[in-house]
Amino acid sequence: MGLRDSVRTDRGPGQDRPVQSRLARSGIALPAAMILTGIVSVQFGAGLADKLFGQIPPAAVTGLRLWTSAAAMVALSGRGFTRSVRDLRQRRAVADAAIAGSFGLSLGVMNYSIYQSFARIPLGIAVTIEFLGPLAVAVAGSRHLRDTGRRFPGSAGLAIAMVVAAVLVTPPAVIAGAGAMFRPAILATGAAIGILSSVVPYRLELESLRRMPTRLFGVWMSLEPAVAALIGVAMLGQRLSVLEWVAIGCVMMACAGAALN
Repeated sequence: MGLRDSVRTDRGPGQDRPVQSRLARSGIALPAAMILTGIVSVQFGAGLADKLFGQIPPAAVTGLRLWTSAAAMVALSGRGFTRSVRDLRQRRAVADAAIAGSFGLSLGVMNYSIYQSFARIPLGIAVTIEFLGPLAVAVAGSRHLRDTGRRFPGSAGLAIAMVVAAVLVTPPAVIAGAGAMFRPAILATGAAIGILSSVVPYRLELESLRRMPTRLFGVWMSLEPAVAALIGVAMLGQRLSVLEWVAIGCVMMACAGAALN
């Protein structure tokens, strides 16, 4: 006898609704916690990156982040990465390869661009601007991430995309960073940024998307501008005006509304 049957045996009609409601909420609690953890992780990593800009240019920091992320994701994927790449070649799966490649291109361009903005404007403002797309990054990106997740087993699709992104940013990263980016302390900080900003959040977002509707995912992701602004205040001493806080709040509400439509 299942839990629902047991409740119906012990309770009258309609009295099991609070229990069912609690069960539904518990099903959302885990993916919601994954999303919040990922948001804090990526913005904390952004704060570390901002501190590193005083030693190496943003392009070099982008390279360190993506190299670390790609290596970590390939390691986490294990044999799944090798099998997926081999399967793509054997099946000549152009559509699947195009999705992974386009996702990797998006990751490379996004990371390079956002780090350039972090070096010039406050963290919260940069992330808020990032959310100004038609359905916001939370919605458009989540669908793209889910499609990659469905076509490849485990983290293989994400690992392939990260490798593509890492390769794309290598030339500008090496040119900008020269020898400074390969100092041990810089490499260690870059590795931490890669884990916090890419591996942890992307993995958690991918898993949360497999456990909740895309619309609800978009609503939770709309919290990211506020978290970015708070990290900017706490880690970097970036003070925002009242008008800027209001603007961040408006963008968050617009993103949440767009995700529900």
